[in-house]
Amino acid sequence: IRDRVSTQSTWVRHAYGKPNGTAARVRIGQLLISVRSKEQDTEKCLEALRRAKFKFAGRQLVVTSTKWGFTNIRKDEYPTLKKEGKITLHGNLACVQNNRGRIKNAWRTEKKTALKANKQRQNEAHEEENDE
Repeated sequence: IRDRVSTQSTWVRHAYGKPNGTAARVRIGQLLISVRSKEQDTEKCLEALRRAKFKFAGRQLVVTSTKWGFTNIRKDEYPTLKKEGKITLHGNLACVQNNRGRIKNAWRTEKKTALKANKQRQNEAHEEENDE
């Protein structure tokens, strides 16, 4: 009799009306998925997210960001800030350096940008010599 009872409970395990799987509580306006891609792959990502939104209950919006990657820096500002050496990279994130803090840190970043500029000039001069 004991074996019969245990097999019956497995039959009724996923009966109608019982919760199955896991769920997450989501607030209105909360981001569900964020994707970072190259500019050339934007249309493919938008189509993939458009198809994925049908897997979720409710109404979802697919929005493209004006930011660079997952940072808080706008796409049009990023190249100029990077050229000026005002961006500090932290893994896949980037921070804009403000003009506050220790003086030695400011000297360090200025020195790095100066070294990069000198190295770039040397490479350009070397390439010009090779072309001649």
